[in-house]
Parts: sequence; structure tokens; C-alpha cells
Amino acid sequence: MTSFINDEITFSEEILSSELIEFEALIEKNYAEPDVFIRPDKSQYIEGNGNGGSMWPFPLAVPHENAEVICAMLNKLSLRDFEVGLIDTDLEHQIGDESYEMWLESNYPIYDSDRVDDVDEELFDDKHIESQQALLLRLRIARNQLLESEQDD
Repeated sequence: MTSFINDEITFSEEILSSELIEFEALIEKNYAEPDVFIRPDKSQYIEGNGNGGSMWPFPLAVPHENAEVICAMLNKLSLRDFEVGLIDTDLEHQIGDESYEMWLESNYPIYDSDRVDDVDEELFDDKHIESQQALLLRLRIARNQLLESEQDD
């Protein structure tokens, strides 16, 4: 999965800018049509990042038909954030297979498309808007990180 080439780090999962563009288009297309909330595991990480202003959507309002694709991308972003946090530490050399296992055991959010709840109509507007804002913030951060890493190459 990961290797060090000339002291360069190769992350466990490659995230292409085209993937982020497609993901953002999917989110925008389905913005008004969510019918379920995804509630990630390890929400203590999310809740520890402030009130309602978390960078991770919790819960995330999505159309059930796209829940799996959305969860997969959010997990890639969560893993990447975890691995970026290992850079310049004693654990940097473990980025890859070992860091993936460390991420699974960490308190970082892990999204599972099987963990969905029907949208509660009473909470729908506020929770939907908050989750979409958190998701778009997460995408902007990922895009900026990707651009920075491309400039470093």
C-alpha cells in the first residue's frame, strides 16, 4: 500500500482531485434529496471538535442510494487526516499498512453505510443543513491539502 521513495511518503489511499470534483458534484446533485442520516462510529472525535462546528458531518444527511459511495470517500479523507497527523512524528515510517490498522483503532470517524437512520422530519432542516455545511468544509480542506501536496512535488 505505502512506500517511501526518496524519503517521500505515499499514503495508504490515493485521493485524486478528479475524485473530489466528482464527489462534490454528487453531493450538490443530491443536496435536497436525503432520506437517511449516516451516523459514524467513534463520534467522540467529532463531538470533541466543538459544538455544531465540527469539520466532520455528524449525522450526515444523504440519499440512501449514495450512502456507500459517500461513506467510502469520507473514510478516505478520515484516513488521510490521520496519516497526515503522523508526519514528522516517530510514527511517520508506519504510514501505510500499519497506519491503516492504527486508524481503525483510533478515535477518528469511520462511516458505515449500514449505520443509517431514517430522516426525522422534525430535525431534518437544521441537521441536514449542518451536515451539508460540515461536508462541504471537509471537502474544501481536502482540496487545499491536495493542492499543497501537488505543489510540493
